[in-house]
Amino acid sequence: MAFISIVQLKESLDSSVLRGRHTINAGLVIATDFSGKNKEGKNRYSLRVSLSSKLAKESRLIHGDRIDILFDKESSPMRGLITRVKGNGWTLVKAGESKNSRLVTKISMVDGMPTFPTAQICENVVISEEGILFDLPDECSFTENLRAKHDRH
Repeated sequence: MAFISIVQLKESLDSSVLRGRHTINAGLVIATDFSGKNKEGKNRYSLRVSLSSKLAKESRLIHGDRIDILFDKESSPMRGLITRVKGNGWTLVKAGESKNSRLVTKISMVDGMPTFPTAQICENVVISEEGILFDLPDECSFTENLRAKHDRH
């Protein structure tokens, strides 16, 4: 038998839980979440974007800021940009009471938005004057709801 230590597994990863994975150092997490059912009984989904407190601080975003999220699905790798806006946009809210809580926003899904089968850590996050530029995970689709597909299995 070959025993595997959970302590060693935990130490080899980060130290906060996200759907069974440890991701405290994950600056940007993006996911497609189940949001309930509509009046016709069909499943609804939303896009969740979550910023670590460190990333939020470095990019000078705070609780209550309004943001827009732009995607370039033609680039390779596919890229995203989170930018602060003054008017229409989505509000960042704290995910908890701690001063180190993540900032989160959820956006109701519409066709053309990216979807993911599970929560994904975004790589190559860069803070620029435009906002937070990041690479979308490989497990991403702009044409089908990967979360719904994942839930059926």
